[in-house]
Amino acid sequence: MNLGLTNAGPDRTAFLHEEGALSHRTLLGSVASIATQLRGRAAHVINLCQQRQHFTAAFGAALVADAPNLLPPNQQPQTLA
Repeated sequence: MNLGLTNAGPDRTAFLHEEGALSHRTLLGSVASIATQLRGRAAHVINLCQQRQHFTAAFGAALVADAPNLLPPNQQPQTLA
């Protein structure tokens, strides 16, 4: 999948996290996998991911799956109700 978001090679680092480096290839693979699961199943996506790499993969998947991506300002119960 080439979204045209970067000129970096597919094996270059997209994110550094506690488990190590995450490549662009792995990130875009996650986006494609999640988008496949969302297509036709999700009326809306509420992105509550707290880690940047997970947030980015979920956000990208919602875009690819053409699903509205809801981004609440916090995770307080009254906000999410």
